[in-house]
Amino acid sequence: MKKFTFLIAFVCSMVNVNAQIIVTNAAWPKAGDTTKLANDSESGYLLAPAQATNGNWDFSKLKEESIDLTSFAPASQGNGFADFPTAELYSKSNFADVYYNVTNSAFEILGYKGDILGFGFPLVVKGKPAAVERRNPMKYFDISNTEYTFGATFSAELLPDSLFSGIPFTPDSVRFGQNIKRLDVVDSWGKLKIPLGTYDVLREKRTSIQTIKLEVKIPVLGWTDVSNFFGGAGGTPDTSVAYHYIANGSTEPIMVLNCTATGDTIQDIDFKTNKTKVGIFSPSLSIGKLNIFPNPANNFIEFNTTGIIEGKAHLMITDLLGKTMREETDILTKEPYNWFINLDNFNVGMYFVSLKDEKGNIKASGTFSIVR
Repeated sequence: MKKFTFLIAFVCSMVNVNAQIIVTNAAWPKAGDTTKLANDSESGYLLAPAQATNGNWDFSKLKEESIDLTSFAPASQGNGFADFPTAELYSKSNFADVYYNVTNSAFEILGYKGDILGFGFPLVVKGKPAAVERRNPMKYFDISNTEYTFGATFSAELLPDSLFSGIPFTPDSVRFGQNIKRLDVVDSWGKLKIPLGTYDVLREKRTSIQTIKLEVKIPVLGWTDVSNFFGGAGGTPDTSVAYHYIANGSTEPIMVLNCTATGDTIQDIDFKTNKTKVGIFSPSLSIGKLNIFPNPANNFIEFNTTGIIEGKAHLMITDLLGKTMREETDILTKEPYNWFINLDNFNVGMYFVSLKDEKGNIKASGTFSIVR
């Protein structure tokens, strides 16, 4: 009987050695913390790893093309605290301050305050309900289905008159909404190797279906959807898949694979680092010029630079609602540096383009429209 009991205990101990971890709230961000994530958009890892138990994933050859630092502070220190009085933390991003709610069971995004649309005035964008970023506890095969909407309403007088030059009416107010339906499944566990080391992780697959809508309020007629006019895809759902590899005790995810809608092809990779910058070049503080032509455009558009220092640069095109339509990262070697962008997958409307250095500083920006 003693031998049998010992055998059971031995088998159980071996199972526990190979068992998946449980991730708790032990290392959720707190005031004073700074998360550090590097990005690799040209890693050569084309396919996302298959679902696995006790898997071994080797991403040790990732390259740190850029570094994203997010520092957290008490929400009461943020300029938007009056708009988010229940928030515990806030952080700054390139476009807005982000406010968070922290409970024992969830780390949530309450909303944003900042120049979301790039027109020079701040907006308060609140989530209904808050968007959950981390849960406690997290274990293998946890499943979560959530739906939330971020939106804001503001006076049309804040926008330039030229923006509505093609619309046969003058709106009173404008509102936009970003609805997201998300399915999160902890589908794998095992060991993950990145340049910083090897970690025991859970892998959470996040499938997001996003719909963006822009409406204007017209006298007598009321609210009217004008998403198509501004390139907002007219309420067409946009699907994305990301795999979050999370370790207990790490403030940031160990790695995030940002994939295509099918979830099998990797577009770029974020991963944990202990560095604060990439030593490629020291960016100039001066603002350069981005030449755009033809403008208005039809099937293609060209950008070239004037007064931009050589080094790494990130080109981003967004629609009026802030949806990213195209991103490219290049090493600028001489001027003029040219980008040729095919517009076949773009809708008719207005778009913003920005050129940033490796630290996220805007070096040049502009707008263009598409007519057909």
